[in-house]
Amino acid sequence: METGIYKDMSDSDYNAIDAIRWSSLKHILDSPLAYKFEAEKPREDKDCFRFGRAFHAALLRPDVFADKHIVAPPEHVTKTGWSKKPAAQAWLADMGEDDLPVTEHELGKLEHMSNRIAVNPDAPEWIRLCDVDQDGGIEVVAVWIETIEVDGVEVTIKCKAKADGVSFRAGMLMDAKTHQARGKRMSLRTIESTIGTFMYDAQLAYYARGFRAAAIESGLGADPFDLRTFIFAESVPPHDLACVQLDDDAVQEGDAVAEKALRMYARALHTDRWPGCADGVEVVSLPRWRMPQNDDNDVAGDLGLTGLEG
Repeated sequence: METGIYKDMSDSDYNAIDAIRWSSLKHILDSPLAYKFEAEKPREDKDCFRFGRAFHAALLRPDVFADKHIVAPPEHVTKTGWSKKPAAQAWLADMGEDDLPVTEHELGKLEHMSNRIAVNPDAPEWIRLCDVDQDGGIEVVAVWIETIEVDGVEVTIKCKAKADGVSFRAGMLMDAKTHQARGKRMSLRTIESTIGTFMYDAQLAYYARGFRAAAIESGLGADPFDLRTFIFAESVPPHDLACVQLDDDAVQEGDAVAEKALRMYARALHTDRWPGCADGVEVVSLPRWRMPQNDDNDVAGDLGLTGLEG
């Protein structure tokens, strides 16, 4: 597929594009070996992935959800979710790539989550802002080329991204996420932790690179898309909802991490070396929470006490 910006693309067509996506690229931040392992193993569909796709359709494409969702027969469902019995797994395997199988329980959750979003003062406005943008829209795909110099040689990487919402007029990228904090209610603290743990800041930074590059090629300008937003919907009662925006520090950190991942990938491609996380002997310390603290709650490392051999 040629580089550019595409709308109304199905998941199956998007998956067929021969280009690297963030969900694969991010593994290189663990190590090139980890990336290669993840890239070469078959993509496994999980219950949470299926529910996530159904959630995105119900939120962003209700007409598609109405047409494509299929409620599972009761015999294929247990009290805790999808049955692992061969008959249930065979039923799921028969689904088309763009079908949206859900259980009755999941359908109820989606209804609660959609109702919460509908009465939120911000979420519908963000969705509308993207939907009415002539150049942007809902579930928009960018395909672009990254050119990175490694040892004096230009390495080209074909990339792709599918953003939940894009507004060129507002310079905004929007991503919708389901959220369930283990043993906790959703809060700004758990949202910040989730963004950091799963590197959602770097994901939107990667998207920003793509839509900026594709926009330049299409003559739409060079907006940095610094307005990077998330709609977090709690997938368990009370089905809380939060609209959050990354601050300047998070935007800059995301940009740095996305660029680092691309540079690591370009070097691995150029050298055809895919080492593990320790390419040679590495010196390590302890995490901050394991270091002794002084009376002012400063880590001992601030006093120059780290790295001393016993």
